[in-house]
Amino acid sequence: MLTIFVFLVLISFLVLVHELGHFVAAKISGVKVEEFGLGYPPRIVSINYKGTIYSLNLLPLGGFVRLLGEDGTEASESQQAFCNCPHYQQAGILLAGVTMNLVLGLVLLSLVFTLYGVPRVNLALRIDEIVPGSPASELDIHLEDEITGYAQFGNELQDISSVEEFQDFIKSNLGERVKFRVRPREDEGMGSEIVVDGQLRSEFVESEGALGIGFRAATFFAYEKIGLSQVPLEAIRQTWSLLRAISLNVGQLVLQLLKLNRVPEGVAGPVGIARITGRVAREGIGPLLHFAGILSISLAGFNILPFPALDGGRLVVVIIEALSRRRINADLQRWVNALGMVFLLILMAWVTFWDVSRLF
Repeated sequence: MLTIFVFLVLISFLVLVHELGHFVAAKISGVKVEEFGLGYPPRIVSINYKGTIYSLNLLPLGGFVRLLGEDGTEASESQQAFCNCPHYQQAGILLAGVTMNLVLGLVLLSLVFTLYGVPRVNLALRIDEIVPGSPASELDIHLEDEITGYAQFGNELQDISSVEEFQDFIKSNLGERVKFRVRPREDEGMGSEIVVDGQLRSEFVESEGALGIGFRAATFFAYEKIGLSQVPLEAIRQTWSLLRAISLNVGQLVLQLLKLNRVPEGVAGPVGIARITGRVAREGIGPLLHFAGILSISLAGFNILPFPALDGGRLVVVIIEALSRRRINADLQRWVNALGMVFLLILMAWVTFWDVSRLF
């Protein structure tokens, strides 16, 4: 339940920030906002303030802004209609949501980098079994603890770069005293690690090894401090890298859908994002803020893609109309946007199917 709650709050907040950008830009441009909704219909309660309906809706997944004439209808003659305002104002309104998400993402990344450092994904060995009577049973470790480093006793600890490397270390130090850096299972993701040491067996025992633990590979965030002057550049660098990755992944995702192949591992839908949200939330506030920043930038990158039903697709229409000085037929726009939405829903359903399949 905690995972679902955190996921809904996070997604709702990011979508609301996006829609708030459209809302503010429309108000500044003099475009009539017919409704600003929290959540999606059916409507629970609403008030009308200065010609705009502010509504609270049942489905808690963000919100929406409904503008007068945003569907391109030529029936609206009002100068407050979106379709009748200058093209540069239309473009500004469409880009405002993306801009808000980008700014929020940059702020969150900068905050994390300033308070905690730059998160790096490191390899760990999560303990699944501790054999009674083995050397591991005498150490101050527990199930679900994670081994993050190792060394011969008296030497400097080194990070784990691969499972094979750790296994080779154990094999080459039979009978020796060794030490391990351990991240306790109760750790909040902020580096509260301990160091334990013990004596390895002089020979391997069948199915137990020289240490007496069973483990699986896992990953965790470790923070690397950087100077305050480096924070803005690092935030911009990571934002640019993420936007490039989104553009490449979407193209690959569409090709995979057409081939009916498996969704790439780096792509997640609502179910996958909910799982990641729950896992990151348990890591602590730092990783959660970092993930929220990445998600906000991802939302901006996806929305600006030049595809029907997205802000980027609507921006293409505005640019075409500005260059041709002719308005595209409203019915054609509605049909194209409807087809684009159907395709996006199919794409979302397909990604969700693979998200669910990864649970089993």
